[in-house]
Amino acid sequence: MSIWNRLAGNRNGAGYWTQRRHLFGRDEFVCSVCGASCDRPYGYCPACGTEMRGRPGYDPAWVEEAVWMEEIFGDDDGDW
Repeated sequence: MSIWNRLAGNRNGAGYWTQRRHLFGRDEFVCSVCGASCDRPYGYCPACGTEMRGRPGYDPAWVEEAVWMEEIFGDDDGDW
């Protein structure tokens, strides 16, 4: 068991990936134990060595990016 698992209180040594999608960039996968970001979901976290089990979770952060882009470029005046 890695030091990250002990610090996080993860007794069984398993973690999971959280998938973060972006509007204009590549998706990233974040480790649940150490918070490292990777470009794809590996079987083990390259940063802390935690075994990953199950399917990646989903983080809808891209929705906030879309709202931010709409505020900048959106035309809410109704002046067509």
